[in-house]
Amino acid sequence: MIKWKVVFLLAAVLLGFNTTFCRESQAAEDSKANSQTKRPECIETLLKASSFDDAAVGEAAERTQTYLAYQKAGDMIGGLADDDLIYLSKNGTAAGRLYGAVLMKQSGRFGNEQAFGHLLDDKEMVKFRSGCKGRPVTVGEMAKSLMKDCKFESFRFSIFCKLKAPVKNQ
Repeated sequence: MIKWKVVFLLAAVLLGFNTTFCRESQAAEDSKANSQTKRPECIETLLKASSFDDAAVGEAAERTQTYLAYQKAGDMIGGLADDDLIYLSKNGTAAGRLYGAVLMKQSGRFGNEQAFGHLLDDKEMVKFRSGCKGRPVTVGEMAKSLMKDCKFESFRFSIFCKLKAPVKNQ
């Protein structure tokens, strides 16, 4: 009888240790994964963008936080990882996906098809905002205009956007 109690006690101690060890190992893995997927703040802001804004100021006499995040991302375009741009263009809100495509094209590392191709048939509605005025438009409609003319209404992203980017192997 005493043998079984000792075996049971030993098993409980080992099992408890193992569970604690596993929890600590899992926490370390989770922390490592979170640090690897840490994206720049401007990208995080664009992921949640509720509208696609241009540089015009409205009654507040300031550019929107969304546009300022886009501008910051554009300023640091050479330092943004391809993975962050691709993630934004695939997983953002409707506006976020459009900003992601524009930034991909603006980086010079992606061609039109890589940047805008997956958005051309997208029927989701997005609010295009210029100053205080806004109007709904489909993601596909905006993507077609941005791909063709490097602009949508008053939003223009680059005078060099018609240059051919190198073709990347996928």
